[in-house]
This record gives sequence, C-alpha cells and structure tokens, in this order.
Amino acid sequence: MAKYCLTAADTIPVEYSTVAKVYCSQVAFEVANDAVQIHGAYGYTKDALVGKLLRDARVACIMDGCNEVISLKDSYRLLEKYNPLE
Repeated sequence: MAKYCLTAADTIPVEYSTVAKVYCSQVAFEVANDAVQIHGAYGYTKDALVGKLLRDARVACIMDGCNEVISLKDSYRLLEKYNPLE
C-alpha cells in the first residue's frame, strides 16, 4: 500500500515502518496464540515449536517499545504533521 502513496523521489516516512512493525507483530502473536490453543497443553512445552513461536511473537510485540506506546507516539506525530485545525 505504501508504494501507491509515494513517488520515487519521496522519502518513506518513519510512521510507515512503525505501523508495519505494530501490525505484523500483533498478527504474529494472535496466530501463534491460536496455534498454542489448538495444541492444548502440549503447546506450552519446550518441545513444541508453537510454544517457541508464541514466545518469540510476544517478544516482538514489546521489543523496541510496546505496540501500544509506539502507536500512541505515531498518532501524536501524525497529528502534529497533519493537523487539520491549523
């Protein structure tokens, strides 16, 4: 989607990368959580791949700042940049 908003001469705004990080890490966590639910108690053992995927996805949600804080910071940054009231 981002490529349709930009021309070749434009620089990519930092908001695009943080939006992608938040979205992808959240979807990865939801999918891994569902996989652990499907596997039941075995999904929590160290032998199960889905348990590792769930732990890794959870770390991705809080790495470089938790998704909620990153979303709030980007919201403020966008409001400052594109404030319709000014």
